[in-house]
Amino acid sequence: MIDGKLLKDWRREKKLSQAAAAELIGVSQRFWQSMESGERNPSTSRLAVISQLTGYSTDELLGNPLASRKVARQRSRESGAVSAAV
Repeated sequence: MIDGKLLKDWRREKKLSQAAAAELIGVSQRFWQSMESGERNPSTSRLAVISQLTGYSTDELLGNPLASRKVARQRSRESGAVSAAV
């Protein structure tokens, strides 16, 4: 099941309406709303588009807790490396 909260948080961070986010991936506003609420899942090809658009891995989008922790650690290390380089 796709992580609807992650989608909603990303959309709000980018200041997009549901309709605008839906248009970016080629679905209806109602379908996007259904993904955010956990009622529907995207096809594999749409999941790939969402992953590319949001920058989240497909594992993160699908709510794999191990992937989320791994990515969080990696992003933390990368931001530390950038801070140390500055």
